[in-house]
Amino acid sequence: MSARPKVTLLAGGVGGAKMAEGLAGIEGIELQIIGNVGDDEEFHGLWVSPDIDTLTYSLSGKINREQGWGVADAFALSCPILLPTDVVSQTLLRTPEGLLSFQEYFVRERCAPEVLEIKFEGAEDARPTPEALSAITEAETIIIAPSNPLVSIAPILAIPGIRDALVRRPASKIAGSPLIAGRTVKGPAADMMTSLGHQADALGVARLYAELVEYFMIDRQDEKLANAIEALGLKVLKANTLMKSKDDKTRLAREVLQSHHSEALA
Repeated sequence: MSARPKVTLLAGGVGGAKMAEGLAGIEGIELQIIGNVGDDEEFHGLWVSPDIDTLTYSLSGKINREQGWGVADAFALSCPILLPTDVVSQTLLRTPEGLLSFQEYFVRERCAPEVLEIKFEGAEDARPTPEALSAITEAETIIIAPSNPLVSIAPILAIPGIRDALVRRPASKIAGSPLIAGRTVKGPAADMMTSLGHQADALGVARLYAELVEYFMIDRQDEKLANAIEALGLKVLKANTLMKSKDDKTRLAREVLQSHHSEALA
């Protein structure tokens, strides 16, 4: 292992930004972040990348903490935020009201419509950025943040080459569940899991990542699911995963890394 372990985080949304903040607060690692661009959309002639913005504002300390998005008051980031692709690849949701972009669903409809199908329009023709591929192929630890697995992480993995690179890389690979006791801290992940036929708890999330990672982190409230998750071939890490304060974020990030790199981060 190198003197400064290379850590790559796949992140989207508020949960991903919290994990990013925690990791950024740990000295002695070289952190790179691959963000979600599936939520991107044009507004009044301007191209907006909500998840990339949330990561940027959170890591720079400019995030509006009360609402969880938007800038509070340039940015002095200590780690790069990388795009998985430079090609437009947008998340579309099929609902009883028709096909909606993610922003139409999330902002205009306030996550109310039932999600019947998720599409990543343009992903099949996209190409991964060299920077994103390098961040994966050179990483010693790869972390999938406790973001919504269906609309925050899946759009990243849908870019051709990203998933394959992740599977092939002989690194320590860890994913976290955004669901605690079957509920989300924020956002529509639980409802989406249910409407799309997945079990809406940490076990359901673990099934989505079972072929990608070696370790899976759950909240201590979900310890009863540990045996079923281990039956998937995953090593279960248990922690208090609710991240309310900066100390919570750093503590959890350190626990994730110390679970298999304790000699470097003690």
